[in-house]
Amino acid sequence: MEQKRANEDEEEGEQKTFLKCPFLPPSVNKCYMRFRRSVHLTSEAKKFKDNVAALCVGKKKVLGTVALYIRAHKQTARRWDVDNILKMIIDGIQHRLIGDDSLVMRIVVEKIISLKTEPEGFELIVKQLTPPLPPQQPHKIKRNTKLKKNK
Repeated sequence: MEQKRANEDEEEGEQKTFLKCPFLPPSVNKCYMRFRRSVHLTSEAKKFKDNVAALCVGKKKVLGTVALYIRAHKQTARRWDVDNILKMIIDGIQHRLIGDDSLVMRIVVEKIISLKTEPEGFELIVKQLTPPLPPQQPHKIKRNTKLKKNK
């Protein structure tokens, strides 16, 4: 009989990266500001992205389409929405742990209200779903440079 693996999710050659962050991102409502006709990141959002970039140093980038598994810990009894922190987490790991945020195909978020039992922050697992596509050669278009004259 074939033995079951300890972790059935793991497959041979699968790419996976783990990141533990000791702080939560600012809410989306505090990340962007309007100035004239354009939208800019606030200093709070820039600081978060810089801190996440520092945590990503030395971590393996997962290529291809990915799934994100996030456990967010917050020490509050107040209501809070997990979707308010997703944008900044994904933007923070983009081009560091994943190729591009358009390659995220699945997001699983667990919200944990830990009233002083665990520190605030989030844990992230990036798991490869499909390998990256091989680079494609540009198509050469053959053009008929000689025009045929109608007789």
